[in-house]
Amino acid sequence: MTDNAYCFAVEAKKLIRLGFHPLPINATNKLPAEYIGGTWHGLPIWQKYRDRKIEWGECEHMSGWPEVNIGLVLGSRVGQHAIIAIDIDARETRSVEDIVSCLPFSPMAKVGAKGVTLFFRGDVNLKSTNYARETEQSREMLCEILTGNRARQTVVPPSTHPDGMTYRWLRGPTAAIELPILEMDDVSVLEETLQNLGWKPHGNNGVAGHRAKRVIERPHAKSDSPFNELNSGALQNLELWVPQLGLYKLQSKQGSFGYKAVATWRESSTGKPVHIRKTNLHITPMGIRDFGADVGYTPIDLVMSAMSVNFDSAYAWLSERVYGEFVSSAGILKSSPRMEASDGI
Repeated sequence: MTDNAYCFAVEAKKLIRLGFHPLPINATNKLPAEYIGGTWHGLPIWQKYRDRKIEWGECEHMSGWPEVNIGLVLGSRVGQHAIIAIDIDARETRSVEDIVSCLPFSPMAKVGAKGVTLFFRGDVNLKSTNYARETEQSREMLCEILTGNRARQTVVPPSTHPDGMTYRWLRGPTAAIELPILEMDDVSVLEETLQNLGWKPHGNNGVAGHRAKRVIERPHAKSDSPFNELNSGALQNLELWVPQLGLYKLQSKQGSFGYKAVATWRESSTGKPVHIRKTNLHITPMGIRDFGADVGYTPIDLVMSAMSVNFDSAYAWLSERVYGEFVSSAGILKSSPRMEASDGI
């Protein structure tokens, strides 16, 4: 049994006793996974662990997997509230301090490769939201609210980051019922602070203020930024990346280019269990829309939701598949042979 496996066996049970819902994580990519036949595979419909804890027997079985990390599913209920986290990713120490200081004190906080993650209880309807400051050439994530709507998870100590460092607790962990409640007034203060740091609410989906409607990226729109260029290239080359997302019930759309699937990261609008839900998520060269929730996605948004990763990870994952090489979200994208070959399609 490896050190990581031992930590999972012990830490998962500790977190369950405290009222949290842990799940196994692949140490190489920070994604929910299971170990089958000597190989790591993406954990199908991992969002189910938001509403149920892994059983003691499952925990023991998972503890035998090599180098298994541990994550917490956000959105699990604690009375009338749900467990949420605020993941602060700002690069500048002063920005991190400004964000932390504007929030209520949390007795449960962890650090990873950068920034800090604070845990709270919050409104069950609060949605996962990311906040970034953008220019034409770069996009810096400031923080994310992680919830059970657009279900997210976060890797927790004593897991090991892919870069080799070890996650550690700054405070806690503590019982879920003891986490402070993040009120909507607190979210308003957070968003005001983020605006002072460069976040522009008219270009993002804020929580407390006016929520701008998402715009579906068009493949022939002017590529005036690296992000538009990558989104446009991804829409023109769906076959390079969509089948690799592991979307539930993924199938080709009849009579047109593209795919359809089930958006398992959100609740069914009719309360149906996932296995009988309709394939309302449509992915085509003209755009991506979840007709069940009436919301559109850019390709980067879809990767973030489907894989439960942040913007930087989604950007890198998508660029590797569309461009055939890793491209940092801070870099400037250039045409690749793959895109050039598809220009006439």
